[in-house]
Amino acid sequence: MAISDPAWAPGPPKLAASRPRRTLVGAVLLAEFASGCAVHLRTPDPDLEDRTPVRPAGEPSSIAAVARLSHDSLARLVEQQTAKAQAGQEQMGMLAATWQLQRDGRVLAKSDDRGRLCFTLPFAGKGAVAALGQRLERDLKAQVSVCALPQLDSGGSLRLRDPDARVLIDRSTIGGPLAMLVDAVANKLQSVAGQEAVERLRALSVPTGDFLTPLLETLSQPLVLPKDACLKLRPLSVWLAQPAVDPTALRLGAAVQAMPTVEQPCSREAASAAVRRPRPPVAVTENLEQPKTFLLLPMGLSLDSLAGQVQASVDQLGKIETAQGWMQVGKVKLSTSRGALLVRAQITGELRDKLLFIPITRQVQGEVVLWGVPELTAAGIGLANLNLDVQSDDTLVDLGAALRRSALVTAIQSKLLIPRATIEGEARKALANLGPGVDVGGEKLPIRVETEQLTLEQVAASGQRLDVIVKFVGHIIVGDTARR
Repeated sequence: MAISDPAWAPGPPKLAASRPRRTLVGAVLLAEFASGCAVHLRTPDPDLEDRTPVRPAGEPSSIAAVARLSHDSLARLVEQQTAKAQAGQEQMGMLAATWQLQRDGRVLAKSDDRGRLCFTLPFAGKGAVAALGQRLERDLKAQVSVCALPQLDSGGSLRLRDPDARVLIDRSTIGGPLAMLVDAVANKLQSVAGQEAVERLRALSVPTGDFLTPLLETLSQPLVLPKDACLKLRPLSVWLAQPAVDPTALRLGAAVQAMPTVEQPCSREAASAAVRRPRPPVAVTENLEQPKTFLLLPMGLSLDSLAGQVQASVDQLGKIETAQGWMQVGKVKLSTSRGALLVRAQITGELRDKLLFIPITRQVQGEVVLWGVPELTAAGIGLANLNLDVQSDDTLVDLGAALRRSALVTAIQSKLLIPRATIEGEARKALANLGPGVDVGGEKLPIRVETEQLTLEQVAASGQRLDVIVKFVGHIIVGDTARR
């Protein structure tokens, strides 16, 4: 390293009285040349804090997702679209039959063994037969059952294809001449109510948004992680598969193209902006391929979150013994400057010297400033091209400390290491924290994370944080954890 302060350049003495001091300086400089370090370097100024969000990964990644529309939600839609009452009359020879039926209870939905959705519409009312001045009246119970195949059209709306209907009437309490009434009512309901239900279900169109609102809200908002961090998926587009009927819901598989980042701390301003983003475009595909999720997760790690770990590592140094005395590193403060990571550490200790051939001891009170460019190594994140400056309240202490700078650099540099396992472990724990799911509209939306590989790819220092690129390989499934 070159001497950067011209004030310390050697030269002929101007005053005889200064000759002993110049001899000491010459010895210091000789030691500095031998060790490869300068006596004084100008410590770079720290960066301003960068509060902007971490830049997303340069390439989109695929995230598996599952959108669900419960059978109950579908039943409510059908309930709104179908008739609430039916009435009619029939003349059968001398018999005149009349009947009135109203919806009796909620519409129910379930799946059948053919992959269809079936809706049951319950009715109840009265039926009567009159002849020759006599009138017989009985309670009537009936149900219309309609089954159809759910399918997405090219616009992404849910349609119910090929519906068919059946009418069932409770005959257990009806006999005699009223049996004719039951047949009449059944035929009428089949031809009127059943056909009406078929036509209305055939015309029913449910926008994809009814499926995707909870899912897209989840994908568009920051997902909270420990230590004031968050995962932002930033969805770009969504591909949907044709629906499958589960026992309790209609299920849509989706492949979401996203630009994810992990931020620590989470930028709240960007968080509110993310919720206001327009929905990503949605398209339907007949053959949805769901590859592994390959993510480059830019993680913005605040220096405050790393300072404790660096402090604990430096504390393990204890006393650094030198030929001139000893030093001990105290409180550590981290900052960034122009792509470098600065480490300021308080030092205390003792310097042994001689004054007029009399041994003396001076107390060291000062600061060690180290800075270097963060780099990835096999062990983790360390500092390359390390520089060091010792700033002290005593020039002699400063010069004496310089004699052992190379040893000080070696000792501290060995501790200025953030292990790979630590960063990868933090990323793993952050992703695993998504497991319990998130609340969307008062409902829990589950998330499953399957990690196959997690490695560090890149690191940079700026804006009082470390931006670390972590490569994730595995699967992230949003919206359903029970099925693969």
